[in-house]
Amino acid sequence: MIKKILFHFFTIALLTCLLFNAVATAQPSPYIPSLSVPLFVDAGSLLSQVSFQIANAGGGTLSWSIGDIAYKQAGGWISAIEPRSGTTQKATTVTISITREGFARGIYTATMPVFSNGGNAQVTVSMEVAPPFVNTSHLEFGETLSSMAFAIKNYTQSPLFWHAACVDADNKTVAWVTLSPPQGELSAGDNQSVSVSVDRNGLEPGQYTATVKVTISIGDNQGVEQVAISMTVPDTNPPDQCPIALALASEGQRNLLTLRAFRDQVLARTAWGAAGIRWYYCHRQELFDAFNRYPALKKFAAHLVRCILPLLQTTSAAALPTPLSQ
Repeated sequence: MIKKILFHFFTIALLTCLLFNAVATAQPSPYIPSLSVPLFVDAGSLLSQVSFQIANAGGGTLSWSIGDIAYKQAGGWISAIEPRSGTTQKATTVTISITREGFARGIYTATMPVFSNGGNAQVTVSMEVAPPFVNTSHLEFGETLSSMAFAIKNYTQSPLFWHAACVDADNKTVAWVTLSPPQGELSAGDNQSVSVSVDRNGLEPGQYTATVKVTISIGDNQGVEQVAISMTVPDTNPPDQCPIALALASEGQRNLLTLRAFRDQVLARTAWGAAGIRWYYCHRQELFDAFNRYPALKKFAAHLVRCILPLLQTTSAAALPTPLSQ
């Protein structure tokens, strides 16, 4: 009887030990690291950066590194990965930078291997090169245009929200550009025209540039597209805009000095000459436009002036040694 009791006791004890040992073996040790990463990371068509976490699902310290990227289509669109290796007891955020410039439309994928002392894994990264939402990248207003437009199209199946601002190289708002409307919402497949107006009033003559930044938001994704703006403010009253002198511009500086010396040293000293100068400059824009419109007229004027240059040189010789200011 005692033998049977002892036999059953040892049998139960042995089974209990085996059971506890099996349970302990099935559970991870609190000191053994275990790698955990997402299977898929998508940058969509807007994001230029996307992040994911490399986590330690076990214990201890996880040492990890990212290996060479295997591209399934054209390569090189992952421009940076930061950081590329490290250690963590909990989790580390890794940021992937994406570039779409120079890539054809389509969906691109790549496989990124992650190696660690807690196991290895692969993360699939994808991005899309889609048509631009804004239909142009540059608006040239020149000297005369005051209003132009660009269009925004939503080619996705989700609502699109946008807002635009015009800034200079220092990212400061430009006062001479007006956008109408400056923001809006587009349903799937819709498009909207945005008017761009420039105001030259109060601006000094010269070339002006700015950038319209259009921020596109679709769901949680956001991107920026740009439209370059260029405009010229003409000099409506340039100093000494002499059409006859301009007709001789290719003849050399001395001929121009001769004409100006004759004007200032001879004609301007008489009443009739001064009146002629005033009449000439009142109508100089008409003459200037005529010379540009009719090259033959400009050629005739230049020929006529060349014929009388010797006489003008003799008359205004005293004024020639010292060049006249413009």
